[in-house]
Amino acid sequence: KMFLIDYGARGVRIIIHTSNLEPMNMLYMSEGTWYQDFPRTSSSRPAPPSSFHVDLTSYLARSSLGEAAFVLS
Repeated sequence: KMFLIDYGARGVRIIIHTSNLEPMNMLYMSEGTWYQDFPRTSSSRPAPPSSFHVDLTSYLARSSLGEAAFVLS
């Protein structure tokens, strides 16, 4: 389960979690969450993509969220 939040010019936040987003699961079960913010790169000085960026873009392109891959480009 994953959230990909686009903050426009600021960048994106990726959240990966184990919960089912149901009140009983979230209140009474142990759940894990990882998140990280990724700043936008400058179009005039683009940085080389990290292996995480390459893997995530590839995953999104092949998943039902294919249209979300452009957010990371």
